[in-house]
Amino acid sequence: MKQALRFSLLAVTVASLASCGSVVGNLIPAQTVEMNSLSGKSLAADAPFTTVQRVGTSISYSTPTGAAFDDFAFPSLPLNVKPTGIELKATFASASLPGCVTAPNTITLKLDSFAVSVQNEGDAASRVEISEGVDASMTLTRVGSSSEYAISGGDVSVSSDSAAKTLAAIGVLTKNGGANTPNVASARAVVSSGENGLFGCSVVFTLGKVEAVLSDFR
Repeated sequence: MKQALRFSLLAVTVASLASCGSVVGNLIPAQTVEMNSLSGKSLAADAPFTTVQRVGTSISYSTPTGAAFDDFAFPSLPLNVKPTGIELKATFASASLPGCVTAPNTITLKLDSFAVSVQNEGDAASRVEISEGVDASMTLTRVGSSSEYAISGGDVSVSSDSAAKTLAAIGVLTKNGGANTPNVASARAVVSSGENGLFGCSVVFTLGKVEAVLSDFR
């Protein structure tokens, strides 16, 4: 009888601790990690819009890997509380169409997907990519008579599609109880257009703010 009582008390204690962890986690607001190494980076096209590919076909864009940035350090949290949610946010700040004389003054482009990859510097095995279909539109408006375009509707966010991927990405971006490990990141996007004036043109995007929002502490 005493042994059964001890097990019962243990079960209650474990459940209470788990509940306390949830309560503590609910009190912690989302934490933002600014990925400045991607801010200002160019998203260059794998190929121009051409008659062979036909306008309306998706074109892939990617950035070079950004400069290394440090892990995000959390203050010491009780009950081993950690973030379990991650959202990546980015802004397509501007675009240019160098040498494209046929481009209209206003262009509508469809953003089909967006992805950000993070990894510990020099450790390809730690690479995690957070990607998602976006299905959003951006409007490009020519600045004066230049080949530069301002962008409206260029804000995009993607979330992880699996708990394992979320935890892996958070492990890369945070100290996770260990020593600081510098990280690197890159971004890619798939863009399509129905603008006939873009035949033979290459659009180069410049990213604005890029950040990871860590949330759902438990």
